[in-house]
Amino acid sequence: MTLSPVVNQIGFAGKDFLVAIQDPADSTGATWKTIAGLRATSGDIADTFFDVTTKDNMPWSQQRNGGIRKMTMSLGGVFEDAPSLAYLNWLVAGSDDGGVIINFQLTSDDGDMFQGPFAIKTLARSGPHTAEETWTMSLESASNITYTAPTPTLVSCTPNGWAHGTATAVVLKGTKFMLGSVVQIGGDTVDAAVTVVDSETINITIPIQGASGAIMITILNPDQQATSPLSVTLT
Repeated sequence: MTLSPVVNQIGFAGKDFLVAIQDPADSTGATWKTIAGLRATSGDIADTFFDVTTKDNMPWSQQRNGGIRKMTMSLGGVFEDAPSLAYLNWLVAGSDDGGVIINFQLTSDDGDMFQGPFAIKTLARSGPHTAEETWTMSLESASNITYTAPTPTLVSCTPNGWAHGTATAVVLKGTKFMLGSVVQIGGDTVDAAVTVVDSETINITIPIQGASGAIMITILNPDQQATSPLSVTLT
């Protein structure tokens, strides 16, 4: 049996992030202070797996999750205010053991949010004295990081109404749809094939609805986040 590690990675290079830290003035830890808008120059979430192939499952490779997950981010850009930057500088420069762990909240331009303790590995200034100074910061997760997916939206249905008693092919438009999203009417999942064309388009044939009046359409993503209902009128 072999025990060679395999790393499965999700990358974030090129994404813009809004960076917030827990406000040190709030002892409850409930207040977040936005300190910068930075672009990720590199970053990933890595899961470590181990090859545990034996003669019993040859020739197929068998993998086991090693239980090691790590998130790293390298970010660059402009800090919003001098006090926040001075606070981070003070933390890093004043650390006795050369490492600073602080709770960060990183929100991407797509709405993905990562929250938890990160170690500040580097914090560096760059730029000529005649231009706006920029900063680079490298972070590495220090414990469990919480991920919150963006909330989907449903903004339109085409056609926006049809005769009751007929099955109708419709195009649903919105944002943040996922592979595996389902369509619901009045809270009940529609028993029909859903085609997620992209993150903004779903095609589906709505089965026969027995009565005229308004029906409420909702999109439910696999992570159980749902859109607000969209009203469609049947005549």
